[in-house]
Amino acid sequence: MKAIWTPWRMPYILSIKKGTSCVFCSDVFSEERNDGDGPSLLLHRGRTAFVVLNLYPYTIGHLMVVPYRHVARLQDLEPREMEEISLLLRDAERTVARVLGDRIHHVGINTGHCAGAGVEGHLHLHLVPDPNEKAAEARDRDPGDPPEPPARTRERLLAGWRTDSP
Repeated sequence: MKAIWTPWRMPYILSIKKGTSCVFCSDVFSEERNDGDGPSLLLHRGRTAFVVLNLYPYTIGHLMVVPYRHVARLQDLEPREMEEISLLLRDAERTVARVLGDRIHHVGINTGHCAGAGVEGHLHLHLVPDPNEKAAEARDRDPGDPPEPPARTRERLLAGWRTDSP
């Protein structure tokens, strides 16, 4: 397993505080943010879950599928939530592959601090395009810079999502 060097994630890592409110339960993922902190990262709102870009992505196209309900584990999900999360993950993978040209994706679920969860207690699934497919692209940028501004990634994926979705 190769390590992914992501120095642009340091502000996030240093900002993690125990006992703070859940970012997924806040209004930060509203359709349009008007708080001056930047554009929405939201790609899609479903009935029981939503798809959002990771603000501190490991690679371009790093998405998360998140249930609305604040549950900690897969076993806490209702069948309809599990079904929609699975379908949204499939749709996200399809959109990322078509828009960004990626073929290999990693799917991860970190439950709890020891598993590496930055947001504990609110289940979320990560879809991370393989960074090795973009190795040439990565060599052409400053290693301290994020792979692409999340707002730009959102624009590209949102257009693809609307085209792909039934």
